[in-house]
Amino acid sequence: GIGDLPIVLEFVLPSLRHAVQLVAKEWHDSSLQEWIFRENYAVVYLSCQYEICQRGLDSAVLEMPSLKRAFALEIPAHVNKIDVIADIEFKGMFKGYGEELCDYLRALYPRAAPEVTYSVEPSSFVSFAKMVKARFLVCLGMPCLLPAVASGNYASVLTQHRKRWWVNEIAHHYNMHLALFGEERADGRDCVALRGRDGVWVQDWDNTPSMQYNLNGAERSDYDASTSYRWEERIFQECPVIMLTKESLCRAVKTLGIKRVMFLGDSLTKEMAESFYMLFHRDGKPVPLTRPDVPDPNNPYYKRVRNNDYTHILACPATVDTDPYYFDFSFLRNDIMAEIGIGMSGDHLALPWIEKYLSYPGKTLLVANAGPHIHEFPIFQRVFDDFLKAVDEGGRYDDIIYFRNSVPGHRKCHLYKRPFTNYKEYKTSVFNTTTEKLDRLYNRSSR
Repeated sequence: GIGDLPIVLEFVLPSLRHAVQLVAKEWHDSSLQEWIFRENYAVVYLSCQYEICQRGLDSAVLEMPSLKRAFALEIPAHVNKIDVIADIEFKGMFKGYGEELCDYLRALYPRAAPEVTYSVEPSSFVSFAKMVKARFLVCLGMPCLLPAVASGNYASVLTQHRKRWWVNEIAHHYNMHLALFGEERADGRDCVALRGRDGVWVQDWDNTPSMQYNLNGAERSDYDASTSYRWEERIFQECPVIMLTKESLCRAVKTLGIKRVMFLGDSLTKEMAESFYMLFHRDGKPVPLTRPDVPDPNNPYYKRVRNNDYTHILACPATVDTDPYYFDFSFLRNDIMAEIGIGMSGDHLALPWIEKYLSYPGKTLLVANAGPHIHEFPIFQRVFDDFLKAVDEGGRYDDIIYFRNSVPGHRKCHLYKRPFTNYKEYKTSVFNTTTEKLDRLYNRSSR
């Protein structure tokens, strides 16, 4: 049975679920098939049934920041088609809301912007079918309970009020999310998902010195123009981008009890690791280790391998309330997450990492990445699965693991002195189909 549901629901709900699935199976719209099968399709359903209109919901509630934030949290950033569907009663009671919601979603979802549409429900048959087939379904209130139960995909119900216990039981059993809105949260818990969704790059030369290392009295004319920009949020101003500093980093590692920060990945990860190191040593990059497994300096790979393996001790200074805090920092270059001999696989560096990661005695923050050097999706899937298997079987349950997204490139990046203004501008400059594949497949599959 389904937990402790009322006996009527326990027996009737599976039959209703099956009936709704049959409805969806019978419906066919050739214009939507490619979106559905690419699993980037989202539906937002607005209805006057149940509590939305009958309990006197007004336009002020629809404009609540917490409700807008809820839409952004429940639909992932990678979708590229969103259908907003309203029933006739909702459109009549809240004129213009559907169009305003679409404008809001276009700003939040630049990939989907050309394919964000608003329509009035042609029939319950069509609406139910779309909701069941959508990869992501978001409903305002409870009218899509049955399609959500029938979909088997990600379904979310936005509601102001906690529901009866049996509704929570259904949601739990059928993997449906009941998302409460109305309580304005100021603790920043949602900012990881919301930050960077909509904003502008602002040139700020006064901020530029903080973006440099090894200044040695450099003048403004010596700064690269590309380092003179900072990000400003437009919609979610409560989630600004905060620059990482030595002080804030030290607070974090001490609070979390981290004893080692380890970076593992390609050349971009290496640059991130060096930037991290230079928060503590602004006068230069980390010194690489001597590699005893490549003892011959005449070996053509020696310098390349040696320069991609760092281990250092970093020191957080004492404060009025705390003693100095020391932790280890390391970087290993591995473009393809594979364990191959001394670390070379053709043109790729692949330094062995598993033993070094697992043998360390203290709590580790591991930042890893693979992708740009892998050009086939099945290979990436296997590499990512092997990485997860190695981490899981290591039994280091206290560690913190981040798998970093791959960053898409673009043509002639050395010529760009300012950030792209919008997604459309970036889209017209993408480097090749591999870059698009990274953006669409690799990052999405590793979430």
